[in-house]
Amino acid sequence: MPFRSLSRFATFKVHYINLAREVVQQAIDNLSEHAKITSLDIDRGFADGIFLWWLNTKDITFLIPAKSNMNVYKDALFCIGTGNLDKRDKIRTVGAG
Repeated sequence: MPFRSLSRFATFKVHYINLAREVVQQAIDNLSEHAKITSLDIDRGFADGIFLWWLNTKDITFLIPAKSNMNVYKDALFCIGTGNLDKRDKIRTVGAG
C-alpha cells in the first residue's frame, strides 16, 4: 500500500479538532501492517469526548497533560489508587513551561 499524504487546507476558522480524527486515521492507514499506533500524547485542545471515544475504539491509549486547576486532575488523583503520582515541583523561570 503506497504512502498517502494528507492534502488538507482549512481557514483559521476551522478548529483543529475537526481534522484530528482524519489525521490519526491516515496515520493508521499509512502504517498498515508495518506498525500499530498504541498510544498518543495530545494537547488539551484535543480533549473532545467524541474524538477520545474514537481513539478508545481503535485501542489507542491517550495521554493529556492536565493542569492542577482542572476537574479532570482531581478525578485522576481520586482514581490513582496505588499508582505513581508525579508532580513537577521545579518552577520554570524562562518560557511558558
